[in-house]
Amino acid sequence: MSVENGPVELLRRRAAESADRVALVDGAGNTLPYGVWLEEALWSAAVLRGMGLQPRGRAVLAFSNADILEYATTYLSVLVLSATACPVPGTYTAREVENAVRNCRADLVLRPGWRSEMSNAGALPPELDAERDDFLAQILLTSGSTAAPKAVAATYANLARGLASSYVPVPPAGERDLFVHALPIGGNAAQSMLLTCLTAPEETRVLPSFDTWRFIDTLGSFPGDAGTLLIPAMASALVAHCRRNGVETIGNLTNLGLTGGRSRPGLLAALAKLCPNATITNFYTTTEAWPAGVSIEYSGERPESVGRVRDGRVRVVSGEGRECGPYEVGTVEFLVPGEERRSYLRSGDADAAAGPQVATDDLGYLDDENYLYLTGRRTDVIETGGHKVSAAEVEDAVCDLPYVAEACVFGIPSVSMGSVVVLAAVCEESTGSARLHRDCRERLDPSKCPAVVLVVDEIPLTHAGKPDKDALRHMVMEGQKGAASSHDAHDEPLLERLCQLWTELLELERVEPDDSFFLIGGDSLAVVEMLSRVEEDTGIDVDVVDFLENQTPRSLACLLGVLPARQSADSSWTTR
Repeated sequence: MSVENGPVELLRRRAAESADRVALVDGAGNTLPYGVWLEEALWSAAVLRGMGLQPRGRAVLAFSNADILEYATTYLSVLVLSATACPVPGTYTAREVENAVRNCRADLVLRPGWRSEMSNAGALPPELDAERDDFLAQILLTSGSTAAPKAVAATYANLARGLASSYVPVPPAGERDLFVHALPIGGNAAQSMLLTCLTAPEETRVLPSFDTWRFIDTLGSFPGDAGTLLIPAMASALVAHCRRNGVETIGNLTNLGLTGGRSRPGLLAALAKLCPNATITNFYTTTEAWPAGVSIEYSGERPESVGRVRDGRVRVVSGEGRECGPYEVGTVEFLVPGEERRSYLRSGDADAAAGPQVATDDLGYLDDENYLYLTGRRTDVIETGGHKVSAAEVEDAVCDLPYVAEACVFGIPSVSMGSVVVLAAVCEESTGSARLHRDCRERLDPSKCPAVVLVVDEIPLTHAGKPDKDALRHMVMEGQKGAASSHDAHDEPLLERLCQLWTELLELERVEPDDSFFLIGGDSLAVVEMLSRVEEDTGIDVDVVDFLENQTPRSLACLLGVLPARQSADSSWTTR
């Protein structure tokens, strides 16, 4: 199949019409005009051909946003050769790059500065045809926030779809708007923005990372209207920053897009207040389903919805594969025709699914007017003590607290409960985990209340900019191991009594000195009862915050040995 109006053809068209106009600006202010972009892409393609990259060959591109101009040139040069570009973030470790090479079956790795190491001698830029045969053009590694990387392959025709119809000539000098973003290279959103540079009229500035001060300063220094695309974590950080620093409005932001997941209604309302002149649009798609998707402009009427399904391209199905009725929760699926569909890379080849269905990890429902609502992710449903808890529901409740800037909820394994709910939150400086724990108990059903509450300085993010729940889970598990190994209980009777108390309270046969309270079935209510029993018998009032840092009988016994007891305590326990 021949493809017209793909990325290479559109770059050639842009260069012919507006060679001197700037397409991209990096964080340092360096520019890439369309004419230079095309010329550099052609010369780079010639060098790559000399390095042995053949049509249908594959190259991993490991670049950071700081090198966006060289990345844009390199990416298009690979497509010029009808080869496959496999972009990954420049923050990848050497081992992660090796895994990317293996997953993508790549022939070489290109990093910033690769051209400076190669000679242009004898290289001749390839000729460009008006159209080209279709080929495997791009592979993205996607894993959400939890699963192992999946290689999602897109053909050149897939990348071209919709580009020609959205082509807008570049306006005269002085009339261009600015589009600014910090979406990391390697993600579907960043790739979409790179292709949009070939068709949209705005000048695009790519920041090295999402630094809120720099983001606001970039918008403030631009005299005209501006737009941006944020993922929810960036939007939350922006709102929290402006609240802390007294920034009331960002007046010249007129186009604000959100992608990469469900945005909380409270966050959308805060963005609408902060950016009163902006049209706020939520885009919902997946790397596998793109360019299929839904969108909705925020108006306050349906803040929980991610968009209206108008063409039958999205449906919700039950676990048995039955299409769900209105308001019935199931798995969200996109229906993508074969000529548009992306595929997973297996055994070196791009294998399309048997049918048009592209399943997601998202759970949701359609209302009676076909508006789509997301309720969470299948991997974010925590099964604890016979209950199924939606991480998104708990996060929404926590983020409604005025002192909470960000929240991330996940599960950790528990012997008796299956899993327990853990909350990590970024709060105002004066807020401790005890207050947050108490407010959670007031707002949530006991079955949904987090057993472990952590106040952190920041939520770690994946390379794609999403909350890294694996990193948080590892931090909690390693922290518990560290607490267990860093304490020596010198008072053996006290240690034995604590183990006995936990055995009785949690109705277990036996509790070991280094068992973590929450991992063996304890929850927030049991913590309150346990600490109350400890105070009755020892006269020592242990703060919940202190207990969260000493969650084993051994570490708690050590803590009790150094805390002061009430003078009037009638204790049958031994403390040193």
